[in-house]
Amino acid sequence: MENYLDVRSKRLLIFDLGNVIVDIDMNATVEAFRTLGVDGVERYVTESHSVGGIFTQFERGEVSDISMFNEIRRLSGISSLSDSQIRDAWNAMIGNLPTQRVRVIERLKKTHTVVLLSNTNITHKECFDSLAEGYDSLSDLFDKTWYSHEMHMNKPHSDIFLKVLEYHGIQASEAVFFDDSLMNVEAAGKLGIESVHVRKGIDDISDFHFIC
Repeated sequence: MENYLDVRSKRLLIFDLGNVIVDIDMNATVEAFRTLGVDGVERYVTESHSVGGIFTQFERGEVSDISMFNEIRRLSGISSLSDSQIRDAWNAMIGNLPTQRVRVIERLKKTHTVVLLSNTNITHKECFDSLAEGYDSLSDLFDKTWYSHEMHMNKPHSDIFLKVLEYHGIQASEAVFFDDSLMNVEAAGKLGIESVHVRKGIDDISDFHFIC
């Protein structure tokens, strides 16, 4: 059954990346690390925005990918892991970007400003940036992309949402936010942004019927 969403009174549509635009499988990264002999990475992979330390710093662009890779080696006790092995395991979670989602964004851009707001890092960006069919870069699909590692701030903190609203000259009531994280959805909602929880395996933006 289609989800009907009336966005005629809105000016800005804000989409999360993982499991909203691009499919993400956290377990793929967990298993890839286990294959390398690295156990116990689940907490850092699934909760990097809240566990603190270097993983949060990496998501906020405060440390380099090499610093993060060194931390993986330290935590695992396996100093022989190469940068490429760690990078491949870290990126194993990045899945596909279905063409039908690309088409949804293209349609919405005809009537609205459509942006991407993602908690991510430089290693993941280098991996997913070429996934949008027909585009040289995923960034070209959107009117603007906002990445936590470039902004030096991340969801669910209010400053990242306020930054996006301020840049686009939009009131909170004029925006809609789509995210697979209930924590992020609730944080945006507290600011007065209409927020839609896109549940993994249940919802897909290509099934939404947008009334524009």
